[in-house]
Amino acid sequence: MVRILTLLFGLMSLHSLAWAATFTATVDRAQLSQEEHITLTLSLMNSDIRLRAEGANPNIDLSILTKEFSLGRPESNNHYNIYQGRGRSTSEIKVNLFPHHAGQLTIPVFEIDGFKTQAINIDVKKPSTSAAPEIFVRSGSLQKELWVGQQLVVYLDIFHRVALGKASLGDNIETEPTRIELLQHWKLDQDTRIEKHQGYDYEVERIAWAIFPDKSGQLTVHLPDIWATTQTGRRQRLEHQALRFDVKALPKDVPADIIIGKPSLTQTLPPRHVNQHELNHWTVTLTAPVAVTSLPDHLPGVKLPDTFNFYPDPARRVVSKDASGITDYADYTIAF
Repeated sequence: MVRILTLLFGLMSLHSLAWAATFTATVDRAQLSQEEHITLTLSLMNSDIRLRAEGANPNIDLSILTKEFSLGRPESNNHYNIYQGRGRSTSEIKVNLFPHHAGQLTIPVFEIDGFKTQAINIDVKKPSTSAAPEIFVRSGSLQKELWVGQQLVVYLDIFHRVALGKASLGDNIETEPTRIELLQHWKLDQDTRIEKHQGYDYEVERIAWAIFPDKSGQLTVHLPDIWATTQTGRRQRLEHQALRFDVKALPKDVPADIIIGKPSLTQTLPPRHVNQHELNHWTVTLTAPVAVTSLPDHLPGVKLPDTFNFYPDPARRVVSKDASGITDYADYTIAF
């Protein structure tokens, strides 16, 4: 009987060990260049606790990393694994880390519910001193002066002289003091060109946005960072950049709905000789760099002689978007 109880207690001890909680920290590599990044994974297995680095009551403090690294946006994942009875659950947090400087950096110990990870040493090499980098980014704007309501086009140009496997935005564009969600704005179509830089031919991919500021004063546009991976697997983060603009108020005697930019008018004239009671058409096209549907529904400022009966149609609209901005077209047709 004693031998049976001993065996049962032994089996129970093995079972409890098999399901014991573990808390680990791992990285996808321990050596990198300063312009590259690594991915840190925190894993808590066989526990009812769920790792949280954001939101209400986070139990993981990622700010302890900010002395040595800039942080990407953390991603959480919780799942169950019942393969051959191994483990009950896994809760993970993954976050990209971007080193502040070269040298030996340390990912410190994390602790939760009495469980601790191991510290991890990272070897960060100095960035390449080549006068012609493989990948770099330039930012800018197509406007030198900016008025309230005027279209502002900002862009990121990704220069690369090596083949890219992937290049993506690390976040969304942001503005302050007014948040981008409260401004009329559009992401524009991407454009590609070839440009020579320091004796090398670079393929340049332009990512651009059109923004319509609605208040005068300072406007800051925070462009997102770029995460690029070459076809050889080399990863690099190109840091976000900020552009600042002084938005000028319109003069008091200028109507608030005035077209700001350079509009143009074209027309298709009717025949010079027409017959009585015969229906003819006259079409005027107004083009302007304004927000979508901003042009008037009917052609303004037209005075027509009372010797004709006129039947104006509402505007037919077409919107053109490319890397240089948004152009709104309105065709006004008048039958007479």
